[in-house]
Amino acid sequence: MAGRFLHATGIRLYPTQRNVIFGLSSAHAAATIAVVLIGFNMGIINENVLNGTVVLILVTCMVSSFVTENAGRRLALVEADRKPETAGGPERFLIPIAQPERMEPLLDFALMVKQPGNPAPVYPLVVVQDDEEAREKIHLSNKTMEKAVIHAAASESNLQVVTRVDLNVTDGISRAVKELLISDVILAWSEKNSATDRIFGNIFGTTTDNVLQSVWETVYICDFHTPINTTKKLVLILPRNTEYELGFSHYMEKIVLLAKQAGARILAYCGKGTQTAVEKFVAEAKASVEISFRALENPEDFLVIARSVSADDMIVVVAARRGTLSFQPYLEGIPAKMGRHFRENNIILIYPEQRTAENSEPGMQDEDISLMPIQEQLRNFQKLKRMVQRAFNGPSKPEA
Repeated sequence: MAGRFLHATGIRLYPTQRNVIFGLSSAHAAATIAVVLIGFNMGIINENVLNGTVVLILVTCMVSSFVTENAGRRLALVEADRKPETAGGPERFLIPIAQPERMEPLLDFALMVKQPGNPAPVYPLVVVQDDEEAREKIHLSNKTMEKAVIHAAASESNLQVVTRVDLNVTDGISRAVKELLISDVILAWSEKNSATDRIFGNIFGTTTDNVLQSVWETVYICDFHTPINTTKKLVLILPRNTEYELGFSHYMEKIVLLAKQAGARILAYCGKGTQTAVEKFVAEAKASVEISFRALENPEDFLVIARSVSADDMIVVVAARRGTLSFQPYLEGIPAKMGRHFRENNIILIYPEQRTAENSEPGMQDEDISLMPIQEQLRNFQKLKRMVQRAFNGPSKPEA
């Protein structure tokens, strides 16, 4: 292992690059166990050497995994900082409609964050499952979409209703995003009330989870209780490293535009590095919006933020998909915490445009690769263990 590190040092690589090479090359598994087993079967080595080899494999594989995961993230941050964001095509908004009664606030939000002068229409989408009743469902959905057309006509907005017949909702949304060159997807907030829904939703994935894994463009998950234009303050919560994400500038542009349209000021909770990036963006964009910052010492403590939030404030939380640069374990539980602490507030949960996991190894499938760090996997096992214990033992009693 020391030889690997010295070799990486000798070819004059940066420390992060050296750590990546060291981590990838220091593990000993298949070849080592094969050689030792042959020697053991031939009587050349004894059981002590065999047991020591097993311990060697365990140690080297653990060290290699942790070093590679840590150095890989650092290298990704360096590369993201070097590469400028490439400008994409014109922005296009897709609004999958699952609950017609919640359609109008979503349309209003899309029209407020859409760039003035953008000729592209807003696309309300209805996905009909391909079964025997598909034809009847299409006729019913067309009648439902008439309300959206009337609502858009009142504001002189361009609207184009889209209907898709597919095996499931997730595939219909994903295909529509690709076919229509969508840049922003707006979803309605979906609450899981029963314990069964929460458990099996986390294990097998809800529709929203599946959409986030198949659509890598910017996704907004919205829960509006009051008109957006009554917002007085926009509370923005940003995770660490979000400034390195591909879609950082895009969603910041939408947040600033939303604040200007609603006449609201922005209060941002974030770390120092993210604050510097936001201030730089606002200065370069010459945005005339009032923005202030507060340090986010414990990003999981939403109760502290809730104490300074009033009923006419809008809560905007930037999240991240698993395996991306800004993903943190606490982000998985954000929807439940937001629903618990901000029940009366308008809420927007933003998943920025991010890069997918790329794989070029022959014979390897995308689902075979998990970019989630090993430490986070261990935390998930602990969470599952606690859930099972609570299910069988009941809630723990408070200590006297």
